[in-house]
Amino acid sequence: MTAIRAFFCFQLLLLATHCLASNKVLFTFDTSYCLFRGGNYSKIHVVDLRTDNSSIGTVQRLAGIRQLVTALPLSAELKIFGNAITKTIRYKEAHTLLIMLHNLEIHGNASGDVSTLYFNAEYYLSTADTARYQYLFAIDTFIEKKNISITHDFSDYLFYTFNLAANAPVPSLKAATYTSDEAIGRLRGLTTCYSVFQTIQYRRGVYYTKEQFLNNTPGDTLFKEEDHFVSIGNSPHFYHLTERGRKGNMISTEDFYAVYNGDRWYKSTPQGNYGM
Repeated sequence: MTAIRAFFCFQLLLLATHCLASNKVLFTFDTSYCLFRGGNYSKIHVVDLRTDNSSIGTVQRLAGIRQLVTALPLSAELKIFGNAITKTIRYKEAHTLLIMLHNLEIHGNASGDVSTLYFNAEYYLSTADTARYQYLFAIDTFIEKKNISITHDFSDYLFYTFNLAANAPVPSLKAATYTSDEAIGRLRGLTTCYSVFQTIQYRRGVYYTKEQFLNNTPGDTLFKEEDHFVSIGNSPHFYHLTERGRKGNMISTEDFYAVYNGDRWYKSTPQGNYGM
């Protein structure tokens, strides 16, 4: 055990050294939290379904914007974090918590300006047959805060999600059950209801409502984009076009849901437009 711990520490040291020499910042979880209530699960399994798992976001430093990375694959880090904070729970049965992670994106700011967190995951709880799971709940949230500690505040939010799972009402025995592969298929089945999930050929334009976004039908296809750089990156401004094709009035972030510029999606927020 001592040899394994020493090897793991050596790997962390190597990665930290590599991060210092590159454009990366190592993210570590705050495991000082403890769950004392609940007890729905005793094991944790994480499936990382993100399309890009090279990092978990960015952080703004004096030297510029750097990629935020974890020492181990994120699925392993989440499992370690969840086990660390739930070690005080007394379990009645050996249920497994299955987390289907669809998206995680942190954009931190060391100068005290707005930092953002986007988190999207589904939670399942195993039945007596631990190879099958019942749906608990889903979380799809976008958070903006000023003057945060990335490590503490994100760990605090994750603690909240594990606490929900530990204390959530257990599904009825009659509720549908899924294998982990079937759970992935369940989400895919739900997404067939909306055009935006069925294509990679998104239509360039301004989507004024969530319904326009889900149906891949922009309200406007003619607009002008101008870069606008803030502390956490580019937050472009979008403008209507006049009849002569010139730049008109700026489109307020309060007036639209999202914009696709032909290359990237931008979501409107009160603080600006942020890339997705």
